[in-house]
Amino acid sequence: MSRNYFLVRLKPGGVDRTEECLRDEKIALGWSKTGDISNLSKEEVRDLLAEQYHYTGMALSGNLTSLITLKDRISTGDLVVTADGPLLSIGEVTSEYYFDE
Repeated sequence: MSRNYFLVRLKPGGVDRTEECLRDEKIALGWSKTGDISNLSKEEVRDLLAEQYHYTGMALSGNLTSLITLKDRISTGDLVVTADGPLLSIGEVTSEYYFDE
């Protein structure tokens, strides 16, 4: 089985949700103003980030990459790693992307 490995930071919108994400065994990213991006193209997600968060340049590119990676690249069976100070946590992805307010 071929797996991909991803480093994730669990501080969406600058709010540290590491404890909650580890407890609930989930990955959470910010950008809630974009809503569900399941059926959006990369260009549509870019437009939403620019409109809702006023990102431009490198900020737009970096945030877009994070969202598209979560939506399109992280798949069931992949491993995710997060660090919280000296604590390193590793988990296996068990579902595809979904939006949860």
